[in-house]
Amino acid sequence: MALLETGDSNWNAISRGARFLLDTQEADGTWPKQDMAGIFFRTALLDYVLYRQYFPLHALGLYEQRRRARLDLTTPAPLTAAVTG
Repeated sequence: MALLETGDSNWNAISRGARFLLDTQEADGTWPKQDMAGIFFRTALLDYVLYRQYFPLHALGLYEQRRRARLDLTTPAPLTAAVTG
């Protein structure tokens, strides 16, 4: 998302990131749970349950938006085909 937000032109790296998200997505559309992060007061861990769904979806949506703008596309294309370009 950072590369997309900054307007980075390294589309090879950006496309690899989008492909990673698509490849790690589960059959039911979710992404696998990761370890908890963020220790505070030395007593608790933070588990942001919806982050693993929200951020990949946000990143893929942003990817597609930037990809379309970059290629000046007007017709929708399947995301799986879009990741290769």
